[in-house]
Amino acid sequence: MEPLHHVAVLDEDALQQVREEAPTLTLSDLAGTFLSEAETRCQRIADAVQNQDAARAEYEAHTLSGTSGTFGAMRLQAMAIAMEVSCRDGGLTKVAEDLPALRSTLEEARRAFQDYVKSH
Repeated sequence: MEPLHHVAVLDEDALQQVREEAPTLTLSDLAGTFLSEAETRCQRIADAVQNQDAARAEYEAHTLSGTSGTFGAMRLQAMAIAMEVSCRDGGLTKVAEDLPALRSTLEEARRAFQDYVKSH
């Protein structure tokens, strides 16, 4: 996968919008819920690749891209979109090759959320 360094890790405006839509939840709770869900989706993508289930991998990548965009994890969203397209095109080998980068991007998002929570 092409490096996604040109894509922001975190879109604070998107995250602020989520905060406004769920005013009873703390920022830490929102970030924690998203990150837990994202980790689950990443694992499901890996499981689907292992089982050669392109449709399932595509669904999980699609869902990950949607939630990532909602929560402002833009680089993770871009990676999930690329994986979704690869699945649709039958490229499970490409998706398998990109799984370490997906996990790395998730960790990068986790650090960005932690930094954001600490500063707000």
